[in-house]
Amino acid sequence: MSYRVVCQGAEASAWVGMTNNAGTLDCDGSQGSNFEFAMADTSYTLNSPTNLVDGRTYRIKFFQNGASGTGSIVSYNGVFAFPNAARPQPATGNGKISIIEGVYKSVVNKILCTMAVDYA
Repeated sequence: MSYRVVCQGAEASAWVGMTNNAGTLDCDGSQGSNFEFAMADTSYTLNSPTNLVDGRTYRIKFFQNGASGTGSIVSYNGVFAFPNAARPQPATGNGKISIIEGVYKSVVNKILCTMAVDYA
């Protein structure tokens, strides 16, 4: 017996820059599934992404690029759901990288997320 697996749509994509609108970070799921942002020494709000696809995995990479590497996420839109209702913060320190990864579930309009921090 043989099986044929058919995959539709692009799960993997190049890293796409996020839009920074006066400290509010935006991303558009129609542009890909991997987003990145170089954080300055300030605080940001992570807005609800647009045009998400049910079941797709999305990633957001933060790179600390400021003089002291103290950029932070002060608030997450309610679409981001972390275990135990946590609101994790990116690693601090110039050059540090943190990645949010999550699967979008349209039935609850949530991205079920985890965050890996402190890549150097």
